Amino acid sequence: SRASNPDGTWDALTGGSNWDVYTKLMLHGDGSDTSQTITDEVSHTVTAVNQAQIDTEFKKFGTGSILFDGTGDYLTVPDSGEWDFGTAKFTIDFWIRLNTTDYMYIIGQYEDGTKYWFLSKDDNGKLNFVALDNGSAISFNLQSTNALLTSTGTWYHVAVVRYGTGQNNMYMFVDGDLKSNNWQVTMEADESMPEVSSLLYIGQRGDNTSYMNGWLEEFRLSKGIARWTANFTSPTSAYSGGAFAITASRFWTMADWQSGRALINSDIGLYTYTGTGDASTVSAAPIGKFLIIWKKYAFIFGIRGSPNNGQYSTISDYTTWPAGNTFSNAFDTSDGDVITGVRILKGKLYIFKRYSIFRITYLGSSPEFQVDQISGVGCPSHYIIKEVDMGGEIGTVLMFLTTDKKLAIFDGYNIQIINDVLTEETNDLFASSDDQPLSFSDMNLRYVDLFHAVVKSDTSEYILYCVLGSDTSVAYGFVFDYRVGGVYPYDGQVFASSCYALSTNKSKKLYCTGYTGYTWLQESGDDDDGTDINAYWVSGKIKAEGVALLNKNLLLGINIKEITSSSTLNIGMEYRFDWNVSWLTSQNFNFDHNDELAFGKIKVFDIGNINNMLQVKLKDNSGNPAPTIYSIELFGDLQPLGVSIQDRATS
Repeated sequence: SRASNPDGTWDALTGGSNWDVYTKLMLHGDGSDTSQTITDEVSHTVTAVNQAQIDTEFKKFGTGSILFDGTGDYLTVPDSGEWDFGTAKFTIDFWIRLNTTDYMYIIGQYEDGTKYWFLSKDDNGKLNFVALDNGSAISFNLQSTNALLTSTGTWYHVAVVRYGTGQNNMYMFVDGDLKSNNWQVTMEADESMPEVSSLLYIGQRGDNTSYMNGWLEEFRLSKGIARWTANFTSPTSAYSGGAFAITASRFWTMADWQSGRALINSDIGLYTYTGTGDASTVSAAPIGKFLIIWKKYAFIFGIRGSPNNGQYSTISDYTTWPAGNTFSNAFDTSDGDVITGVRILKGKLYIFKRYSIFRITYLGSSPEFQVDQISGVGCPSHYIIKEVDMGGEIGTVLMFLTTDKKLAIFDGYNIQIINDVLTEETNDLFASSDDQPLSFSDMNLRYVDLFHAVVKSDTSEYILYCVLGSDTSVAYGFVFDYRVGGVYPYDGQVFASSCYALSTNKSKKLYCTGYTGYTWLQESGDDDDGTDINAYWVSGKIKAEGVALLNKNLLLGINIKEITSSSTLNIGMEYRFDWNVSWLTSQNFNFDHNDELAFGKIKVFDIGNINNMLQVKLKDNSGNPAPTIYSIELFGDLQPLGVSIQDRATS
């Protein structure tokens, strides 16, 4: 919603005009002379019948007005609930210039002789507003007391307003003056406007009689508001919507700058921007989720109403979308899947769906493009597909999360799964127990549109931000270090690599190895933030064969140091001999700041013998910085077991 030039000065970027919620039809009447293209600013389709057309000779504002010659000219708009007024307030206002004083209908809907409504001018110049529905006992007829539109060649501003639900709560204004009325048939309190199933007619009422003869301009229908309830000054300029920021969209894609412009796409439209002022709408562009410029074409995929399709068009002046071409059923996989992303890689265009990838190859002619499905693996979100330079023989690739929650690398032909998830899970991730680490399988793809990724090339990291568990917003991330292949939670810790392990009770364990040589088991709970801890450190599994089964009376030595202002701290040590058993009772030991600050402390524990495995947990629940663990070693009858032999120490 903001843009900057290279000098770093940022300006708000708005999307031009936005009509208020009450405006349901807005016809300026602007255009080129004799054109029958009548544009509604609110996006209804307007059809000009016979010789109804734009006239640039007579106009109140802008470039033209809408001319009706009285011999069968009129406009139609498809029926819409937006002008089923019911008992709501409404306003019909416009500028009118008469070419004759004959009786004429201005606007109305007509189902048959028993159900209709209309606004007309009689041959005496009086205004009439009539509504009838015999089946619903609706009938009222309002007529101005005096002749109001009496002169040809004069522009009049007319407004008809229903301002309440009381009896006869309607006004008529001409040139801003409230006019006296005669109720030919009373409008009762809470009486509804008839709900007429027909086209909306402008220039007749719908029964092909008494056609409009003259000009209309700034023709507006408003529902839910009485725009005027007292005398007012007639409008002195054409109506315009207020400026609005382009903030309504959940989907954003931007194309490269071309000829000094950027194309900005959202699910509310396609915009062009030159670097200053407002962004302006690209006329006739389809509304879709994803925009990209490739070769000499602009492509929009995920078309509204046809999410499995795309359109492309040659790039011309960046203000209009020339006659486009569609890919028709080229991406149809007959499974209801839809397009979820688009990326360029190594000169080819790739279309992602949730469970497939398609490659578009430019041929030049007959056909222009060739589409091939190349993979049965897909991606659920455009914003997690990132281009990464892996270097070496691999080169540039696309990195993304697959729909079955695996991290993948795609080189244009083949897909390599980087991290396969463990799907077996018995423990609740968000329970208070400390035996369940975070995992890819905990991602909540219901909110996948909120997922996004960034690439930090300086640290060789692909960072995936996601929604976990029962959350409804992004509050966590995973980091893939593509230099060394490690995947780890994004919690401020620096790790070189990692892997998942599955314990005998089906609990997932995520082990991360630090660049300094330590290993950390990621678990739920409050981890160390460097200043205040309520955490634990768990070693990797130390296998029995790494110690030699003949060794008895093993001792565990822990070399540890803690920098703290307290004189004495208490640290608990627990261990277990199998994944599927509980930790043994904690053995506590003290760390004395005064005696042991400089060199740390080595604490020795009697372990006995290892029949299956050994795992160590250190716990410190305090308001102090975390301890540094330099080594964990097992001592037996032979040489001690260094952690580098089987498992790294934990920090």
